[in-house]
Amino acid sequence: MERPGARHRRTRGLPHSAVVRRLEDQVEIMQLVARYGPAVDSGSGDAAAALWTEDGRFDAVPQRRMKVSANTWRWVRTPDGWRTTERVDADLDGTPAHREMLAPKK
Repeated sequence: MERPGARHRRTRGLPHSAVVRRLEDQVEIMQLVARYGPAVDSGSGDAAAALWTEDGRFDAVPQRRMKVSANTWRWVRTPDGWRTTERVDADLDGTPAHREMLAPKK
Protein backbone atom coordinates (compact mmCIF):
# COMPACT_ATOMS: atom_id res chain seq x y z
CA MET A 1 0.00 0.00 0.00
CA GLU A 2 1.25 3.45 -0.89
CA ARG A 3 2.23 5.68 1.99
CA PRO A 4 0.23 8.89 2.45
CA GLY A 5 1.83 11.71 0.48
CA ALA A 6 3.94 9.41 -1.70
CA ARG A 7 2.00 10.31 -4.83
CA HIS A 8 2.39 14.02 -4.09
CA ARG A 9 6.17 13.67 -3.68
CA ARG A 10 6.43 12.14 -7.18
CA THR A 11 4.78 15.18 -8.72
CA ARG A 12 6.07 17.93 -6.41
CA GLY A 13 7.68 20.70 -8.39
CA LEU A 14 6.34 19.55 -11.75
CA PRO A 15 4.36 21.97 -13.87
CA HIS A 16 0.61 21.36 -13.78
CA SER A 17 0.72 20.31 -17.43
CA ALA A 18 3.19 17.51 -16.56
CA VAL A 19 1.02 16.33 -13.66
CA VAL A 20 -2.07 16.29 -15.91
CA ARG A 21 -0.09 14.39 -18.56
CA ARG A 22 0.93 11.75 -15.98
CA LEU A 23 -2.68 11.36 -14.89
CA GLU A 24 -3.83 11.07 -18.51
CA ASP A 25 -1.15 8.42 -19.10
CA GLN A 26 -2.26 6.43 -16.05
CA VAL A 27 -5.89 6.48 -17.16
CA GLU A 28 -5.01 5.49 -20.73
CA ILE A 29 -2.83 2.58 -19.55
CA MET A 30 -5.59 1.36 -17.20
CA GLN A 31 -8.05 1.51 -20.10
CA LEU A 32 -5.59 -0.37 -22.33
CA VAL A 33 -5.29 -3.20 -19.78
CA ALA A 34 -9.07 -3.22 -19.20
CA ARG A 35 -9.75 -3.63 -22.95
CA TYR A 36 -7.32 -6.53 -23.33
CA GLY A 37 -9.27 -9.22 -21.44
CA PRO A 38 -12.62 -8.69 -23.15
CA ALA A 39 -10.96 -8.54 -26.58
CA VAL A 40 -9.15 -11.85 -26.01
CA ASP A 41 -12.06 -13.56 -24.25
CA SER A 42 -14.46 -12.67 -27.07
CA GLY A 43 -12.07 -13.93 -29.74
CA SER A 44 -11.73 -10.46 -31.27
CA GLY A 45 -8.21 -10.87 -32.65
CA ASP A 46 -8.18 -7.53 -34.45
CA ALA A 47 -9.27 -5.68 -31.31
CA ALA A 48 -6.63 -7.45 -29.19
CA ALA A 49 -3.90 -6.89 -31.79
CA ALA A 50 -4.69 -3.18 -31.94
CA LEU A 51 -3.61 -2.89 -28.30
CA TRP A 52 -0.04 -3.98 -29.06
CA THR A 53 2.91 -2.49 -30.89
CA GLU A 54 3.84 -4.26 -34.12
CA ASP A 55 6.85 -5.88 -32.46
CA GLY A 56 5.08 -6.60 -29.14
CA ARG A 57 5.95 -9.82 -27.30
CA PHE A 58 3.86 -12.03 -25.00
CA ASP A 59 5.98 -14.50 -23.05
CA ALA A 60 3.80 -17.11 -21.34
CA VAL A 61 4.46 -20.46 -19.74
CA PRO A 62 1.95 -23.16 -20.74
CA GLN A 63 -0.28 -24.10 -17.80
CA ARG A 64 -0.77 -27.83 -17.22
CA ARG A 65 -1.99 -27.59 -13.65
CA MET A 66 -3.13 -24.93 -11.25
CA LYS A 67 -0.27 -22.68 -10.24
CA VAL A 68 0.16 -19.18 -8.98
CA SER A 69 1.37 -16.86 -11.69
CA ALA A 70 1.92 -13.16 -12.14
CA ASN A 71 2.01 -10.77 -15.06
CA THR A 72 4.24 -7.85 -15.79
CA TRP A 73 3.45 -5.42 -18.58
CA ARG A 74 5.52 -2.85 -20.46
CA TRP A 75 3.98 -0.03 -22.47
CA VAL A 76 5.14 2.67 -24.86
CA ARG A 77 3.48 5.86 -25.99
CA THR A 78 2.92 5.77 -29.76
CA PRO A 79 1.40 8.40 -32.05
CA ASP A 80 -1.86 6.42 -31.68
CA GLY A 81 -1.73 6.36 -27.86
CA TRP A 82 -0.29 3.86 -25.40
CA ARG A 83 0.39 0.33 -26.67
CA THR A 84 1.67 -2.84 -25.06
CA THR A 85 5.26 -3.75 -25.94
CA GLU A 86 5.67 -6.76 -23.68
CA ARG A 87 3.70 -8.98 -21.33
CA VAL A 88 5.33 -11.69 -19.25
CA ASP A 89 3.17 -14.31 -17.56
CA ALA A 90 5.40 -16.25 -15.17
CA ASP A 91 4.79 -19.05 -12.70
CA LEU A 92 5.67 -17.94 -9.20
CA ASP A 93 8.04 -20.71 -8.25
CA GLY A 94 10.08 -18.86 -5.63
CA THR A 95 13.10 -18.24 -7.84
CA PRO A 96 14.96 -14.93 -7.39
CA ALA A 97 14.04 -13.83 -10.94
CA HIS A 98 10.33 -14.08 -10.19
CA ARG A 99 10.66 -12.35 -6.82
CA GLU A 100 12.54 -9.54 -8.59
CA MET A 101 9.84 -9.36 -11.26
CA LEU A 102 7.27 -8.46 -8.60
CA ALA A 103 9.46 -6.30 -6.37
CA PRO A 104 8.58 -2.60 -6.23
CA LYS A 105 10.76 -0.49 -8.49
CA LYS A 106 13.12 1.86 -6.66
